[in-house]
Amino acid sequence: MKLRSQVEHGLLCCLLMTTLEENETLSTSALAKICDLPKPYLSKTLQALARAGVIIGSQGTYGGYRLVRKAPSITLLEIVQAIEGEIKTFANCGLAEKIVPAGSIASVASIIERSFNAADSLWQDVLAANNLESLARELNVTPAGLPDFESTSRRPN
Repeated sequence: MKLRSQVEHGLLCCLLMTTLEENETLSTSALAKICDLPKPYLSKTLQALARAGVIIGSQGTYGGYRLVRKAPSITLLEIVQAIEGEIKTFANCGLAEKIVPAGSIASVASIIERSFNAADSLWQDVLAANNLESLARELNVTPAGLPDFESTSRRPN
């Protein structure tokens, strides 16, 4: 399974937002500049995060994005699912019905699906157990460590 690059972009934007004060936002332009991504491309990722309730946007002169909740309550799984949707790595395409003798079809398909569902649960459990705050702390994400972060990005809301 491979996640789209937008997951990494969204996660990094959310990490940047962990450094904001409660009344501050980051504009799409500033995030695009910091991430070195085209603004229209990043906008779609930010909109997906906003639709999922991970971040909230505001418009106007001081508009931008910020986290909806405190960083400890936002899991990495929420961010992945906001961008990718629910992920199920095994899609029963019906091939088992064509190659396995009748009578054992249900058991073959269900055994395969059960194995993949167990694997899905494991990686999702790991992502659900990790939140933005712990990741930001581990990576030492701070405004001071980001180029031109203070002067170009932070906006009072």
